[in-house]
Amino acid sequence: MDYNDPRLGAAIGHLQKTFQASERAPAAQLRSYQEWLLKRLLRHAHDTVPFYRDSLSRLFRGDEIDLSRWQELPIVTRADAVANRDMMLCQSLPAEAGTVYQGTTTGTTGKALQILFNSLNMAAANAALARTARWWGIDTAATMAKIVIHLEGAPVSYPEGRDSQGWCLTHPKSKVHELDMFTPVEDQIEWLLRKKPAYLSTSPVNATALAFAVSEAQVRELSLKAILAFGETVLPLARESVPKRFGAPLVAIYSCQEVGYIATQCPRTPHYHVMSENVLVEILREDGTVAAPGELGQVVVTGFYNYAMPFIRYAIGDVATVGPETCPCGMTLPVIAQIEGRTRYSFVFEDGTRMWPRIGNFDPSPFLSCREFQLVQIDRWTLELRYVAADDREPDEAGLQVYIGEKFHPTVRVRLSPMPSLPKGPGGKLTPYLSMVE
Repeated sequence: MDYNDPRLGAAIGHLQKTFQASERAPAAQLRSYQEWLLKRLLRHAHDTVPFYRDSLSRLFRGDEIDLSRWQELPIVTRADAVANRDMMLCQSLPAEAGTVYQGTTTGTTGKALQILFNSLNMAAANAALARTARWWGIDTAATMAKIVIHLEGAPVSYPEGRDSQGWCLTHPKSKVHELDMFTPVEDQIEWLLRKKPAYLSTSPVNATALAFAVSEAQVRELSLKAILAFGETVLPLARESVPKRFGAPLVAIYSCQEVGYIATQCPRTPHYHVMSENVLVEILREDGTVAAPGELGQVVVTGFYNYAMPFIRYAIGDVATVGPETCPCGMTLPVIAQIEGRTRYSFVFEDGTRMWPRIGNFDPSPFLSCREFQLVQIDRWTLELRYVAADDREPDEAGLQVYIGEKFHPTVRVRLSPMPSLPKGPGGKLTPYLSMVE
C-alpha cells in the first residue's frame, strides 16, 4: 500500500470525523447514513459485478432502489464466494475507490479465498482502528508488536522478525515489529523483551499462552499498555487471564478479511459495538428473520467500501448473540453481546436436539485447571474435553459430568483428554467447539 498517497490520508481523516460524529447520533440518523452508503454500493455492484446483477435487479424501480425488499436477496456463503470468485470482481472500479490490492482469508470456515480490496475500504479500516484507539486511550504513534499468522510474503521468522511502519495510518511512521505466531511462546517472550513495544496485537489464544508463560519479572519489564485481540473468538479464559497477568486491557476486535472491521469491544462493558459506518451487520434466525436482543443467530455482513470485490449479505460463518438496544457507555452504535463461534459447529444429541455452544456459557475452570480447551462432540452421546493443563491439580470429573449435563444435554457423557497442546486451524486459530456429528 502506498502510505504516501494523499488521497488515502484525506479519506482516513474524513472517515475519522464521520465515525466520531456518528457514534452518539440518533439511531434514525445512523440508519439514514447506512442506507446512503448501501445504495451507492448496490448501484455499483448491479452495474459492474456480474455475480450480483440478476439478484440485485429486484431492488431497482427505474433509478430508485427499494430497500424494503432487502431480505429477499440471497445470502452469499463462503462456498458461493469460492465457486464464483471471478464473477464477484467488479469490471469497472470508480476512481474514488483507489488502488486495488490482493489478500487471502485464513480458510477457518472452509477453503481459503483470494480476495481483492481497495484503498477506500483500507481507509475505513484505519478509521475504525483509530476509533478503537481513541476509546481505549491507545497512542497510535507508539510502537506496536504484531504476532500473527503471515499467509503471504517472506517469512517473518524468529529471532528478528520484520520491522515496518504504520500500524495505524493516522500515524504512518509509527513503528511496527512483526513476528510469526507459530514461533514458540518462550521465543515470542524473548523477542518482545528485545523489541519493547508499547502495545501487542495477536490472537486471543496466543495472548493466553503468553499470559501463562510469562514471569512476573518479565511482565514488569515489558510494561505493555494494551493487547489487541484479533482473528478469533475471545474466550472467558482469555478475558480473565490476559488482563490479570499483564496488568493491561485485552481489547477484543471482531473483523474479517472480506469486509474489514465489524465490531470492537465497548470500553465500559464486555459487549461489542458494531462499526456501522463500515459495515451493515445482520444477525439472523434460522428462518432468515432478524434476531431479537438476547437471541442467537448467524452473522451476515455487507461491507460498504470494498468496490473491487463487494460482499453483499455475506455469511461469514459465525453465530452471535444480539445485544441490548442501549449501552451504558452512551454510544448509539448497535451492540453484539457475544461472538459465539462458528455456525458449522453445532451439537446434535440422541433425541435430535440441536444447539450451538455459547462461548460465555461454558466455563470448565471450576472443575479443572487449564490454559486452553476444546470441546469436541464425538457422537450423539459423547463430548470430549481436550485441554492443556495449567498445573498438576486433579480434575473433578464427577462435578464436570454434572455441569456438562446441565449445560448441554442430560444424556451426554464427557471424557477428558489432557494434551500437551491443542491443534490449531490453517490460520493458526483455535476452534473451541467442534462436532464430528452430521
